Amino acid sequence: MQGYDERPFMCAAVFRILMEGHLDPAEDDDHNRFKSRFDALYALGKDNLARIGGTDDKAREVMQTYIDLAGSFAIKKKEKIGELVLYCERIYKAAVKMGRPL
Repeated sequence: MQGYDERPFMCAAVFRILMEGHLDPAEDDDHNRFKSRFDALYALGKDNLARIGGTDDKAREVMQTYIDLAGSFAIKKKEKIGELVLYCERIYKAAVKMGRPL
């Protein structure tokens, strides 16, 4: 199923991984920041998918695929992960600016 923008799912996956890496109570601010970004971008990805007839199950499937890919990327290309995080921050800020769900 193509015809929709998958970047929100990709970036939601990045923020999900970052969120899960900050589970210590001393890191609550970071955890909450990454969680809000995950929530917003996952909702945007679901909206994009729903516009072409995608289901919640398909959204979860796509999300899991991107979590797996982002995790693999972080291991194989660890020197590039910072660039990916910055890219995803730009995607998140653009979504906020356009009035997408937060």
